Amino acid sequence: MSFPKYKPSRLATLPTTLDPAEYDISPETRKAQAEHPALIRWTYARSANVYPNFRPTPKTSLLGALFGIGPLLFWYYVFKTD
Repeated sequence: MSFPKYKPSRLATLPTTLDPAEYDISPETRKAQAEHPALIRWTYARSANVYPNFRPTPKTSLLGALFGIGPLLFWYYVFKTD
């Protein structure tokens, strides 16, 4: 199945996602973007390395229990004390 070629309208500009300068880059440029050290560190820090940014403390543990169990206890009290 072939899709028809997009023809820009006279009244509207070409969307940036269809601009050949945006998506039609050389393999060398693609490789340079993929091997950029700062980009690799940033994607690792944002996706795979999540837990080192969170340190469980007594405060966060108590708040987690409060927000996890608190609403259940509240609704139990509301429905059982008619």
